[in-house]
Amino acid sequence: MNKEILCSISTKGRYDTTLPMAISSVITQTKRPDYIIIQDDNDEPKDVREIQHYNYLMQMLSECGIAWEWLYTEKKGQHHNHQRANTKGFKWVWRLDDDTIAESNVLETLYRHATLEENVGAVGGSVLTPPSMGEVNATGKIEHIYNEPNLQWGRIKEKKEVDPEVFLKGAEGLGLSPELCIVFEDAQAGVEAAKAGNMKAIGIGDAETLNQADKIIPNFIGVNAVELLQF
Repeated sequence: MNKEILCSISTKGRYDTTLPMAISSVITQTKRPDYIIIQDDNDEPKDVREIQHYNYLMQMLSECGIAWEWLYTEKKGQHHNHQRANTKGFKWVWRLDDDTIAESNVLETLYRHATLEENVGAVGGSVLTPPSMGEVNATGKIEHIYNEPNLQWGRIKEKKEVDPEVFLKGAEGLGLSPELCIVFEDAQAGVEAAKAGNMKAIGIGDAETLNQADKIIPNFIGVNAVELLQF
């Protein structure tokens, strides 16, 4: 099996709503991934083999040459699931939300931008929440999040290993000063970038690895949000 592109979908609470449409949108891509993993975080997981439309979807994936895996997870959240996808040995990981229905040229477009030049680490697309009214001129402001695409990736021209630019652009889009922002990160480089941007950092995962974070939690299970965000 070719190990170029893996599609990772982390899902919870969307068996009967958008998840089937998200999977279907992977099947209809003009450039298809080599493999898809659906990471099931549901509190009451279902055996999808007993659900007819999922049987059809899995059969279509196989017929289209997309290997697939349905994984019942430890319920540690989307962050943990996508980190697992990064360890699968693929050159690229396409992270698709379980409530996102990708247009047919999305993966082809992302892949083209990712491979235009060397040393590209990540590319991001635009997500538009319907209903949308004609052509949209994105402002990037948080108050417009429900009716325009988020194009912050397009404004970031250079990215160093430890650079707060991504977080600073996010703060700018929210209209907040960095000192008022809290970054949740599961990577030490991300923690360092948050601190470099004068933001608080909460590490998610191993305490020894994330020792520069202001606070560290193993995961979000049983976390009191009010207490967690007090500094």
